[in-house]
Parts: sequence; structure tokens; C-alpha cells
Amino acid sequence: LCNKGGRQEMMNKKTVKDIDLKGKKALVTGSTQGIGFATAQILSEAGAEVFINGGTSEAKVIDACKKVKGSKPAFCDLSQPGCAEKLYDITGDIDILISNASIQVRAPWEEITEEDFDKQLMVNFKSAFQLMQKYVPYMKDKKWGRIITVGSVQQKTPHKDMAIYASLK
Repeated sequence: LCNKGGRQEMMNKKTVKDIDLKGKKALVTGSTQGIGFATAQILSEAGAEVFINGGTSEAKVIDACKKVKGSKPAFCDLSQPGCAEKLYDITGDIDILISNASIQVRAPWEEITEEDFDKQLMVNFKSAFQLMQKYVPYMKDKKWGRIITVGSVQQKTPHKDMAIYASLK
């Protein structure tokens, strides 16, 4: 809302009903719950074909798909090598990539293991980079595409026991 001359006015009155994504395909990583799930719902309501991704439970992915009209499952653990190739094999070319997946290891930085560090690096940063490399060529060829990477409050106010997560967001 914007206060102009004592009046409150909506600066942007667009709603999801005003957005037409029919014919567009979207992948939302980390979309079995929370922000990713809500994003998948909105994209679906706007007409996009949406791929729901999760990497810890195939059942959670399928359950989320039942709640998002016209969505398709894209189960793939982004901490594993080859995840971008595997997701591409499931989705084919897409028009919209929402990089939302993340993992957090809460521990004092001196206690973070190399395994914990590598897993957070892969899921929270490297997989997004690899997915962009995989999907951008199609978007460039079509001269249309959207990529959104979801951040975190940790960017501005990092928690002392989430140093790796905060630095990667």
C-alpha cells in the first residue's frame, strides 16, 4: 500500500487470476511444503504445468501433487551428483525454474563436519547452478524464461549456529 495525500492506494492490483501461464512448464524445487508448496499452487492456479520436487520422501512428493491441480512429481535428492540431469530427464525443457530447496544444519561452525558442509553446499547452491545450466539454453532459444532463487532471512540476520546455510543464501 502507498500513502498518497492521506489515502491508501494499492500500488499493484494484479492477482494470480491476472497472470496467464497456460502452456508454460515450471519446476519448483523443495515444493512439498512451505514456500515452495505455496509457489507451486500459485503457478498451477495461473495455468502452468508444475513439477513438484522433494528429495527426502517420494510419498511426500506424491502427496503434494494430489493437492496441486495438474502437477507432476519430480522426486530427486538435490544433494546427490547428477541431480540436474535426473530432474531434466523427468521434466524435459521448462519455462520457469524456482530454486527453493534448501537444507540447514544447525551447529556451531567449529562443529560442522565436511559432510554437512558439502551437503549444504550441494543443495543450497551447487544444484541451483547446475539446474540453471541445464534449463537456461531452452529459455534462451525461446527468448522467454524465468528463474527465481528463494533467499532467507539468514541473508540479513544470520544465526550463529547456521553459518554455512546463511552464507549460501
